Amino acid sequence: MKPAAAESQPKPLPGRDDKRAWDIINEYVVTGTPIKELHEALSVTLGSSYDEEFWNSVITDVTPDDDNTLAALAKFIALRARHVPSQNGAFQWVRIDIPLTDSKYVNRRRSWRR
Repeated sequence: MKPAAAESQPKPLPGRDDKRAWDIINEYVVTGTPIKELHEALSVTLGSSYDEEFWNSVITDVTPDDDNTLAALAKFIALRARHVPSQNGAFQWVRIDIPLTDSKYVNRRRSWRR
């Protein structure tokens, strides 16, 4: 018998909880993958579960403003946590690769050391 808390949680719509799709979105946030390539990758990965309207809203939400990749990553983490259920209800770790050599924050850090 399932715990009552598990029964009360709504089931995610197909494709929205696919970790591979969220990995593609993560790559977009960090590297700036062109939107057309992003949609193609999502479509191929999700197949018939691909919901263009949903993923467009996700892309809009996580698109970095003024090259603020860290804020976009925070939005990404929140959205992924909302749509990808964790195993056993525990905190879900998300690995995020940030190319620090391309970040404006590295240049700021270097200027602080001068």
